[in-house]
Amino acid sequence: WGCALGLQGGMLYPQESPSRECKKLDGLWSFRADFSDNRRRGFEEQWYRRPLWESGPTVDMPVPSSFNDISQDWRLRHFVGWVWYEREVILPERWTQDLRTRVVLRIGSAHSYAIVWVNGVDTLEHEGGYLPFEADISNLVQVGPLPSRLRITIAINNTLTPTTLPPGTIQYLTDTSKYPKGYFG
Repeated sequence: WGCALGLQGGMLYPQESPSRECKKLDGLWSFRADFSDNRRRGFEEQWYRRPLWESGPTVDMPVPSSFNDISQDWRLRHFVGWVWYEREVILPERWTQDLRTRVVLRIGSAHSYAIVWVNGVDTLEHEGGYLPFEADISNLVQVGPLPSRLRITIAINNTLTPTTLPPGTIQYLTDTSKYPKGYFG
């Protein structure tokens, strides 16, 4: 689902190599759904500014996964709106101290609108599901007294509209053979 990278240049998919380090971010993330009436409490209270657990209860959520299918909480099964994920990561010292190292945060996918904060700083917004997105976060991890810990907070809105999920159409097929013309002859 996510990967923090120390690398020299862009890539299509993060792979370890002699010149590229990859830190997988799969695993358990702190998670909370915004059950408020307007689904905006997380933004109103700025949950991204401090650790998520400080603003209320969280549960462990495996990533990658679909939160709708994991929990036994019936409210999550058909939940629509903003959900919040957060994870603290310890970075390799070289990533924070070697200014020639490019550090990229890559998210495998998030459906359908995502906002990413790193240590409370608005870093990236992405619209669309099923595709990876990334941001160069070198300037956030290579500053001042160099932090070895990184807090990644991601707010995701799964609201479906005609533009967030490509609508399909029903096709009524009159050819019951299901084979292309000329297949048997």
